Amino acid sequence: MFTFATPLRLRLIPLLVLLCTSLAIAAPKVEVKITTDRSDGVYKQGQPITFNVYATRDGKPMTDTVTYTVSKDGARTLGQGEIDLGKQPAVITASLDEPGFVKLFVNVPGHLDYKNREKPAVAGAAVDPELIKPSMPEPTDFDAFWESKKKLVLASPMKPVLTPVECKRDDVLAFDLQLNCPDGQGNPGGAPVSGYFAMPKNAQKGKCPAILFPHSAGVKTSYMNNPVDRGAAVGMIGLDFNAHGLPNGQSKSYYSKLYKGDLSDYRVRGREDRETYYFLGMYMRLYRALQYLKSRPEWDGKTLIVWGSSQGGGQTLVAGGLDEDITLLLAGVPAMCDHGAIAIGRKPGWPGLFKSLDREKDKTTWANVLKTSGYFDAINFARRIKAPIIMSVGFCDVTCAPTSVYAAYNVIGSDKQIYHGLDMPHRQNSDVWNLFKGAAFEHAKQALSANQ
Repeated sequence: MFTFATPLRLRLIPLLVLLCTSLAIAAPKVEVKITTDRSDGVYKQGQPITFNVYATRDGKPMTDTVTYTVSKDGARTLGQGEIDLGKQPAVITASLDEPGFVKLFVNVPGHLDYKNREKPAVAGAAVDPELIKPSMPEPTDFDAFWESKKKLVLASPMKPVLTPVECKRDDVLAFDLQLNCPDGQGNPGGAPVSGYFAMPKNAQKGKCPAILFPHSAGVKTSYMNNPVDRGAAVGMIGLDFNAHGLPNGQSKSYYSKLYKGDLSDYRVRGREDRETYYFLGMYMRLYRALQYLKSRPEWDGKTLIVWGSSQGGGQTLVAGGLDEDITLLLAGVPAMCDHGAIAIGRKPGWPGLFKSLDREKDKTTWANVLKTSGYFDAINFARRIKAPIIMSVGFCDVTCAPTSVYAAYNVIGSDKQIYHGLDMPHRQNSDVWNLFKGAAFEHAKQALSANQ
């Protein structure tokens, strides 16, 4: 066997090539800070709004000339132009002569959004947000329609199947839960409620508050940590259920395949008729999940919390309208609000029911979708909320338009508060997380104390 000693010079060459390659492809860090001249970001109609734009690249002030667009919450362009970035903030002014939100989009090269995608930097300002009204009246038979669907759920046996699952806590019992649920017309064989249920190991009959966690958009398994860490660990019975009635704990590829395939269009599937729209089944499963928690012998019979964000936030509003037994609602950046806003020149909330439809070319379909939308608009459920509620709104949210969130918030007649995320996109920051968690835990603590 022969061995050869590689000269040090040759051994260093690959290292130097690797180093140079890394330096060549390392993207500079771009940071953009946009503030308004009012610290609360809230203005009156017609009042000038001043946005101050400052950007750095690798910590140094950028001096690029960049373009920007000012819009009515993404629905209508109010102005466009160019600004020169520099050591001092560049100034952009705008105004709005109606209640709503103003959005600023600045095209800064290299700027990444919260999902690490190269996107414009976004800022928002509210204009008399407490005066924003729903875009459409509610259907005259809204209550009759949903009472009929609730009766179908109640007439169908739950047939709960509880399968014990491993739990990281010794003081908690956790289960995979499957609940029978009828389809939208009351026929057997609808998608089940599929979730994880958890309870304290020492739970006593009639002593536990209950908490429900509906899911945000997408196709995924139910989550164990919600009912365990935010439910049973603090003395509650808890249920987290996925939005589609899918088996839990499957591989990522299982859910990804469904998301890209059979469920790729679930957001708009059947949207031309209230009896076929996909969210009919979702809302019925939501109602079934609530009834299950209330059927548990451990439930204290008086304390019921619902906590969700985005699609789960929209379902939280829906839950509040369907079940008067709920005692606390926590709805983060809720979706499914103000579906018909597009008809009056505003941006609707997710999922955008009119996506891919042309109002002139698809007149019949458009009209049918508009008619259907009222029965599933979270605003019309929000009108019926009796429980205290805390909501959040992201001024920079381009998924669930803040105008749509406020349109829902303003119709709520119960005790309410809303968190303003001035620089918050479509997600929950730590402040919202701590606010919701604190409210849920305190609500449970008070109930547990009273139940002793």
